[in-house]
Amino acid sequence: MRRIKQIYVKYSKGKFKEKELSEILKHDIWWTAKDCLDRGLIDRIITGNANEIGSCISTQKSNTDEDPVKKPKRRKTH
Repeated sequence: MRRIKQIYVKYSKGKFKEKELSEILKHDIWWTAKDCLDRGLIDRIITGNANEIGSCISTQKSNTDEDPVKKPKRRKTH
C-alpha cells in the first residue's frame, strides 16, 4: 500500500499528501473523470467514439518515460 501512495503522490503533481491518501484509500470511492482530472490523477478526459479514442491513446506518449509500476523479476524454476 505504501508504494501505491508514493505513486499517487508523485504523479498527482503534489495535489495529494500521503496522510490524505491513507484516509482516502480506506474507503471504496468512485470518482468521475472530472474528479480525477481535478485531483491530477489524469492528464485529460478523452471523449468521442471508440475508433477516435483508440487512435488517440495509441499515438499519445506517456507523460513519463519511467514505468511507475516495477514488475517483479521472474525466478527460474528447476
